[in-house]
Amino acid sequence: IVDWAKLASFFSGKVTPPMKEYILQNVAEQKDNAYDDGGIVIGMDTIAERAIFWEKFNRQNPYFVRSEETRESEIWLRHTVLMGSDNTPAFNFETQMPNDDFKRTWALILQKYPGTTLARDVKELSDLLASEGGKRTKKVEDWQTQYNNKLQEK
Repeated sequence: IVDWAKLASFFSGKVTPPMKEYILQNVAEQKDNAYDDGGIVIGMDTIAERAIFWEKFNRQNPYFVRSEETRESEIWLRHTVLMGSDNTPAFNFETQMPNDDFKRTWALILQKYPGTTLARDVKELSDLLASEGGKRTKKVEDWQTQYNNKLQEK
């Protein structure tokens, strides 16, 4: 297992700027782990910021040596923002309404990160939810299934 803090302390001043960004982001993510037992244990806003970081990083560094890994991080985090995780779902099972943390995070993304792929996807889901009375209906479930399939193709 990589000790990102040791790696950063030794290499961060000796590598290219993209590699330094990559190392420092991994240090931050390792220090503040996002998941425990299938549940999200940090704020959804932090998950969204990480997704945006990797989206921008990938856009700015398309030929980065670890791009397969960084794209996977972006996709996984984007999925988490929109769908949640096993033990932290985006939708309440009983009411089928979005959980408050997710609603707040989606609003933050639309306000703070317009023009990003994540904002586009959040808007698409938000618009669909609005047309379905704010609930996770069959139409929303179908969108989620299509979205998952699209992410897996990347």
